[in-house]
Amino acid sequence: MTDERNETEPNTQTATSAGEEQFPSAAYGRYVTVLMTFIYILSYVDRTILNLLVEPIKVDMNLTDTQMGLLLGAAFAIFYTTMGLPLGWLADRSSRTKLLGWGVLIWSAATAITGFARNFGHLFAARVIVGAGEATLGPCAVSLISDSMPPGRRARALSIYFSGLSFAAGIAYLIGGQVLRVAETLDMTQFSYLPDDMRPWQLVFLIVGLPGLLFALLVFLLKEPKRLERGMLSTENGGVPMREVLKFFKSHWLILGGIFLLPTCMTIITYSQGFLAPMFERTWGWSPVKFSQYNGWLLLLIGPISTFIGGWMVDRYQNKNIRDGALRVMQIGFLIMVPTSIAFPLMPTPELALVVIAISTIGMTWLTAASVPAMLTVIPAEIRGQGMAFYLMVINIFGLMLGPALVGIFTDQIFQDPAKLRYSMALLPFIFGGIAFILLPRISRNYRNLLASRA
Repeated sequence: MTDERNETEPNTQTATSAGEEQFPSAAYGRYVTVLMTFIYILSYVDRTILNLLVEPIKVDMNLTDTQMGLLLGAAFAIFYTTMGLPLGWLADRSSRTKLLGWGVLIWSAATAITGFARNFGHLFAARVIVGAGEATLGPCAVSLISDSMPPGRRARALSIYFSGLSFAAGIAYLIGGQVLRVAETLDMTQFSYLPDDMRPWQLVFLIVGLPGLLFALLVFLLKEPKRLERGMLSTENGGVPMREVLKFFKSHWLILGGIFLLPTCMTIITYSQGFLAPMFERTWGWSPVKFSQYNGWLLLLIGPISTFIGGWMVDRYQNKNIRDGALRVMQIGFLIMVPTSIAFPLMPTPELALVVIAISTIGMTWLTAASVPAMLTVIPAEIRGQGMAFYLMVINIFGLMLGPALVGIFTDQIFQDPAKLRYSMALLPFIFGGIAFILLPRISRNYRNLLASRA
């Protein structure tokens, strides 16, 4: 027995070492993870900087709130929400470092070039290109991290990357606010290489976009890691083509549609808050710089902690063998989010509005943290990857297309007064939240019936 044990242990260690040797060094794997996380945050800054610049752009270009709503949502969504699946396919079959490098270069250049826009058409085209570039990030970054880290360290590396989302929104507002503050104080006549009539908001786009060119270079310089663990998801080994995924969604549309409804409502409300900075300025006279600092710290302090608590609540239900626990957390988050989203624009003071926004943020993060586990509970394991990609595409299309645009349309067509933007922002969650609230009992009943049928 002793001899057998002595012979077996070295072989196990050798096998482990051989497996580890397929991956880059631990230091290089950490570098890839950190670089991808910084690029994730950078993408959020480039995506959301427009939120702080709505008012100056609107005034300088004589645009309507409807046009600004299209810039905040639809223009960015055209490629960002629809290119995820084909770019994922391409990332599996070509150089991920080149694909992502070009993506970062394209969206960063488009952000910088936005500073030279002269009309609505220029702005719209630039936002479309930003969305197309950023669509490369998700498929490439996750794949690069996964193949740069051995299985024993992979989950931690991916958790660092995904934690960037919890911090990105707050950091985007803080960085954007500081850049806007600097741009507003600069004497533009000192820069002979820039147009004489360049406005501070145009300079903000230029400043925010340029660092991405350096990050693009860093991505191009990465070594393309070996594609490991091949064959696990091929059609011959149990993988499922997309048509079968769509067939599953079609046959369970009533149940899955109900689950989609709550996070879709959340994304519509979330993306409509691209009008937060102009609402605070028009209603209470807060400058975008002042709002960005308060809102940035609010998101930075509350978002990550609240997301963690939402996930902990789901796990707690699961550990108690409560199979619909994720749905319960979604419902709690929804019931917090909707009334507070209706209420904060109607508050008498900006300080009180921020308090209510903080509470609304808690509801949003709980709903977000629980929505993916709720979906994974009912989607068969063999189609979860494609099913989740389809789910994320749908909720983002509705959120980006409807949220900002409808706020602009309500302001221009219903209230017909830019000063009444706050009422448009309250009306939107009232409509969509009200529809979802009416259907909430049926959503719960259908979900639990499906779980019971699989018990």
